[in-house]
Amino acid sequence: MFWLWLACGGEKSQDTISDSAGSDTGDEVELTCMDEDSYFSGLSIEPTDISTVFRVSWTAEGDEHYLHYLDSVGASRFVSAQSSGNTHSALAVGLKPLESYALRPAVQIGEQVFCGQGEEVRPEALSQMLPESTHQGETKDGFLVTALTTEQMRFVTIVDGLGAFVWAKEVPFQGGLSEDGPLTQALLSSTNDKIAYFTFDNTGSQTATLHEVGLDGTELRSVPVPGWHISFTEVEAGVYAGLGSETYVREDGVEIYGDTIVELAADGTQSVVWNSFDDFSPEQGSPYYDPMADDWMHANFLAFDKSRGKYMISLGRINAVAQVDRATGSLDWMASGNPMFATDIRPEDEQDFPFLISEPHSVQWLGDGRILVFNRGFPTAEIGMTCSEATELQLDLNNRTMTKVWSAPSEECLSVIFLGETHRIDDEQTLAVWSDRGQLDIFNAASESVWKVNLNFGAIFGFGSWHSELGAMR
Repeated sequence: MFWLWLACGGEKSQDTISDSAGSDTGDEVELTCMDEDSYFSGLSIEPTDISTVFRVSWTAEGDEHYLHYLDSVGASRFVSAQSSGNTHSALAVGLKPLESYALRPAVQIGEQVFCGQGEEVRPEALSQMLPESTHQGETKDGFLVTALTTEQMRFVTIVDGLGAFVWAKEVPFQGGLSEDGPLTQALLSSTNDKIAYFTFDNTGSQTATLHEVGLDGTELRSVPVPGWHISFTEVEAGVYAGLGSETYVREDGVEIYGDTIVELAADGTQSVVWNSFDDFSPEQGSPYYDPMADDWMHANFLAFDKSRGKYMISLGRINAVAQVDRATGSLDWMASGNPMFATDIRPEDEQDFPFLISEPHSVQWLGDGRILVFNRGFPTAEIGMTCSEATELQLDLNNRTMTKVWSAPSEECLSVIFLGETHRIDDEQTLAVWSDRGQLDIFNAASESVWKVNLNFGAIFGFGSWHSELGAMR
């Protein structure tokens, strides 16, 4: 699936289509879209299980077929359709509740795109239990797919570039927040047609279950994933990996809990890729030994860099992030901000030890030895309190040192207690998710917030993912 961008106006208008599927270079091809209803017949628009998503089908001849509409932030979208002979269908997503939209079929014949008249729809409201959101700053062309938890309900949801909810699925509590726990993460699949999330309750992560749901709300798969907790990631289409758990009995008879990386294959098979006890011995004589620690590494986040075949994991107890090779399960490196545990990569300047990595949660590989870390507990002596922060670090893998090259605390100096995440969404801008503070920021290269969203008090954002495109073809 790919998106087409169009600036409509009058009888016809110029559009710019970035069709990477039809070009080895990915160069943009300029086409005109002309109003011409005679190419289309049998237009049908049906609601789905998500009130803001519609399934549109029609009949037409031609080369390539699309659905056209303006989304909730006014961006003109063409989404490619699935076709069977001359019958075509697509999902309209990214629509804001209680606003009107024209959904139009479109066909490309040669180098010309023709648009039908279509029909107008007005999506109904999403769940009344969603918190209110307020937006400040720029309008962003993109979507945040994330988990959300309030005292009354859990949600898998999508937030648009104006901070509005444009997609939401309720995940009800079975026994309340104290028993079921929050939703900690939701991810859009690499195929752009489904969202994955997992649930586990406070009786123990052995109850965890991974769920996949289509953008039309259809339940696609539910798979028990015993031991999964806090975070998971997509490895490839249909394959996921989660933070698992393992126990270890020390020589003194004390049982402690450690973390693993567990892969879930498309057929439901699960396999352990990495075990924290293998690389961080809990026995006396180990540099990581702590007789009081029963949660050995306290892993907080897992990501996978598909281009390199590497897992990125944050280890809260030792204030570290690490890289694990998927093929071998070996630990490539570990960078720690705690002088007691900095046995591999450490700050180039010893005075940076308390600051570079502190209570890390999300971690993202940026390339060229750079990583982006959400430091949840960040000591700031100058103002006498703790601010959480998005921090970019440069690793020198030859000299086993690291330096800070960029950072952005919130303007409010928020201190996040639960979760916390940051993503580089393009070369110039970085998303920060202040999870239990119910706030999102996008920062520019000068560490200035250019986009901000706040939820009602008490709503918690989970881990998620930012996308410039959405689309499910059924």
